[in-house]
Amino acid sequence: MPEKTKTGTVVLSGPRGERGGLSNDTQARLDLGLNVWQDTGTPLILVGSSSELMKDELGFEPLGPPEGAIFIEPHSRETVGNAIYTKRDILLPEQFSAANLVTADYHMDRASRIFHKAMGGNFSINPFASQTEYSPQERRALMRLELIYSLIARLAFVGYSPESEGDDEMVLKRMQRIARKRYS
Repeated sequence: MPEKTKTGTVVLSGPRGERGGLSNDTQARLDLGLNVWQDTGTPLILVGSSSELMKDELGFEPLGPPEGAIFIEPHSRETVGNAIYTKRDILLPEQFSAANLVTADYHMDRASRIFHKAMGGNFSINPFASQTEYSPQERRALMRLELIYSLIARLAFVGYSPESEGDDEMVLKRMQRIARKRYS
């Protein structure tokens, strides 16, 4: 008899809105994540700096998932951290072997590659991309940023093995150094 796959629906938070609430981008991700939850019944894993806000937006039964079906990963501030912290703090301890990955359409390619790299070959990633509404000029700017962030992620993962003890911390430290240089 084949082993049963335990799947979670990982919803990556996006930028915050102008007044500190959820942006339209993040709300679209959350709405899609809720639809995936309704279709699949898989636990929701809300990830990133807006994860608590996303949880507050959900509500609970009968409209949303029961309290025990939601996991929160609030520590990460970028996609590499999303993958590493979610793997380390939720996916591995809870014995998930697959994830429905929910993020914005412009972000899906990079997010998928990063989660595949962090989780390794035996972990299944099923992409669900929310549609975003940006002008052509804004979309071009986002795609340029995605390219830059993809290169940064590749540098962070040099020499990485998802099975090696300590490699997750190595990648997180690299990302912290990059963030300090970028934001200081």
